[in-house]
Amino acid sequence: MFPPVSIGRVLRGLLLALLLVGAGPARSQVAEPDPVEATAGAGQRGPVVEAIEWSGVERFEEDEIEARIITTARNRFDPRFWREPPRLDPFVVEDDVDRIVEVYAEEGFFEAQATYRILVLRERTDDSPGRVRVAFDVVEGEKTRLEHWSLRIEEDSGGAALEAAERDELLALVPQDAGEAFGTRHYRERRKAIFEACGRLGFFFARIEGGAEVDAERQLARVDWTLRLGPRASVHSIHLSGLKRVAPEVALRELAIESGEPLTSVAIVETERRLMGTGLFRSAVVRRSGDGVGGGPENEREEGAVDLVVRLEEALPRSFRASVGYGSEDGPRGEVGLVWRNFLGDGRRLGLRAFASLLDLGVEASLGEPYLLGPRTRGDLVVSALRQSRPGYDAFVTGASAIATYVPDRYGPWSFSLGPGYERSEIRDFSVEVGESLRGPRDATIVNTFGAIRYERVNDRLDPRDGFRAELANELGSRGFGSDLDYHLWSLDLRGYLGVGPFVLATRAAATTLDPISGGRADVPLTRRLYSGGTNSVRGFGFQKLGPEDASNDPVGGLSRLEVGTELRWRFWRRFSLVGFVDAGDVRSTTWKFRPGELRASAGPGLRFDTPVGPLRLDMGFLLNPPSDTDPWRIHLSVGHAF
Repeated sequence: MFPPVSIGRVLRGLLLALLLVGAGPARSQVAEPDPVEATAGAGQRGPVVEAIEWSGVERFEEDEIEARIITTARNRFDPRFWREPPRLDPFVVEDDVDRIVEVYAEEGFFEAQATYRILVLRERTDDSPGRVRVAFDVVEGEKTRLEHWSLRIEEDSGGAALEAAERDELLALVPQDAGEAFGTRHYRERRKAIFEACGRLGFFFARIEGGAEVDAERQLARVDWTLRLGPRASVHSIHLSGLKRVAPEVALRELAIESGEPLTSVAIVETERRLMGTGLFRSAVVRRSGDGVGGGPENEREEGAVDLVVRLEEALPRSFRASVGYGSEDGPRGEVGLVWRNFLGDGRRLGLRAFASLLDLGVEASLGEPYLLGPRTRGDLVVSALRQSRPGYDAFVTGASAIATYVPDRYGPWSFSLGPGYERSEIRDFSVEVGESLRGPRDATIVNTFGAIRYERVNDRLDPRDGFRAELANELGSRGFGSDLDYHLWSLDLRGYLGVGPFVLATRAAATTLDPISGGRADVPLTRRLYSGGTNSVRGFGFQKLGPEDASNDPVGGLSRLEVGTELRWRFWRRFSLVGFVDAGDVRSTTWKFRPGELRASAGPGLRFDTPVGPLRLDMGFLLNPPSDTDPWRIHLSVGHAF
């Protein structure tokens, strides 16, 4: 056994069962008479902290330690000038010394010591609170290394035997090689990892006995643990709590656990995720009865059988939202919406919304059925009416669709959609200059079937930093269904995101082609043709201004479209980001005509400000190879990323 050494208050409350005893605590000290009394009287706030200084810090970045303390200094570059500057609190500074020592203890510097000094820059007056500088002095000491870490596993004699692979999984969670760094963080992380692994295996009654000893002279640590597994847990009964309007069967069908089955932490997490995914609940927590959730006594059965309580807090049955905004293309815009959760029971969702801008005026109703053909298939019915104002024409479009979406794994990346659609478009006003050969039918009815395969695995849907998105979609319209147009429409959209530190590299490539099986572009209504250019496609161009045009430079659309884009996003300060982008695209009048060498390209800078509904976006696009009689640059203002 090693001669033990204590690290006193350095590790108070941090090690749980970690045994570190002996002498030599790191204590905070004031190196000179406390100047606070001279700068703040009774009942007065302390002076302004102008700066924080560090000495002796070599093993860490100063910013890393400064982020762990409470005391802060005034930021002269903070644009929020109305905020009151930070004030000195001597009690907080004293506690900050302990926090500094704890940072070092986490990484194995158990002998680290810290002191502080308060340097007066300006005395308090009737007109000024005074100013000070806080200086922290650190003596780091040597890092403690691991000499030995053992884990002895004891199984319950009456329970299910631990399989060899399970034993290997548990043993692999403790370091096998001597010489690794050892600190309080490593101890806590290993302990947590073992309990998490036990939960995944169903050993909810597992406990760890033993602790650690540190040889202060040799800077070596030794850990000896005994893991007593206890019996594997199983579910005796399940109780629902907190239901008022939602039927119990709606909640029960989302459970990934059943009475009589083995209980694992994976099943508990999956159950909570499923319940929250319905949108019917504000919170969903699964706990053993007696853990402070169910409120009842501990009711554990023999052989690890437990009673579970699913505590639910229902979301509001209805919610209303309203928003206003402005875009460089659609001008002032607004939207109002109303959502009914659990509409007509069984977890259905009814949504109504109305929206208006200079480009679109419309209403939409949607009904979602979460269990259309079982737990992995949902159905969505959407009905809409839209008034479109576009360069070259105005149109009134009504439509409806009924789409079934199959998800093999509820939280997996793949989904498959299929269903019929209906659209009726009526051109109300052509541009005078649009030739008859370009106009297409004034009124058209489209009846089609829609299918799509999607893959999505991103860390954040509104502001992704990592991941990939892909969609392959097809529309098939047929006169046999009652459509005025026979056609195929194919589209492929690929998006990737790679985050490194404050930077995110985002890329997009999309190709779409519309094939009128028994005709040409003139048989396709203007509302169904392909357009490009603008805020969400190729910046630097006006809205739908990249592609074929009529004599008055109004877009008439095409049958093939190719768009690519790349953004480098840099979050430079809190919710603000700078962006550099390159976009390119092309629209052709014929089907399956993609010419990458003839793409129109643009580039420029952008600014982002994060909001709860997505980033507020300001971009300035400069055309690299503009067509004749086209403005060489354009400013775009919108909400949400371009891709």
